[in-house]
Amino acid sequence: AASAAPRLPAELAAVVRQLLRLTPPAAQLTAPAGLEAALRSSGTYHEAVLAQQGAGAASGLPADMKSLLSQLLGRIDARLDQVNKTRTRPADIETWLSLRQETESALSAIIHSQLKSLPGDQSGQRSWSFVLPFQLQNEYRELRLQLQRESGQADADSDSDGERWTLEIHLQLPGAGMLAVEGKLAAGRLSLSFISDREVVRQSVLAGAARLESALASRGLVLAGLGSRPPPAPAAEAGPPPAGLDLRA
Repeated sequence: AASAAPRLPAELAAVVRQLLRLTPPAAQLTAPAGLEAALRSSGTYHEAVLAQQGAGAASGLPADMKSLLSQLLGRIDARLDQVNKTRTRPADIETWLSLRQETESALSAIIHSQLKSLPGDQSGQRSWSFVLPFQLQNEYRELRLQLQRESGQADADSDSDGERWTLEIHLQLPGAGMLAVEGKLAAGRLSLSFISDREVVRQSVLAGAARLESALASRGLVLAGLGSRPPPAPAAEAGPPPAGLDLRA
């Protein structure tokens, strides 16, 4: 995408460059401040920020992924209107339609995350969903993060306020394939489970337990458990009805 930006019309290239600036290197997501910045610019909080600041302040707010993708989609549609009114090579039209489809798909993913982040009916429970693009080895990838907070009764034997957190992470890494992480956090104790269909990845996770424990300890957390497992086998499809059963009756 970065190499394609200069060949785009100026009004589109400017938006694409802003999108690329909001796409951090993977290492930034491992630092608390970098992760917070990525969450804030993900677009999940777009309307919430507008509501807090007031509609009149929208033009002065920092751009996020949703606002930029919405701008890009509008400008692509305007360009397609021009293309449809002039003689254009079919290959060029196909390129514009493909760009529109990719932009609309990325915007739809953010809107889906926003819907999953709306307050639910269950008291004491709240969920948030994020799509976080990042750069790794000169490629653009994305991390999908789901957080859930559940408020419970305070533990009389500790200083915990009774809150429990669960997380799910899904991403694809070069050489590692699809990777999922499930975690549970309560009273400063974190349990993690890594899910991968590659044995070498699962073994690498367990081999790095001491390093992970040390990294968490520096953040004031205790590694309460670490596991790895393959993903569940896909459910078998239902077969045909047993022979001899007359369904016409």
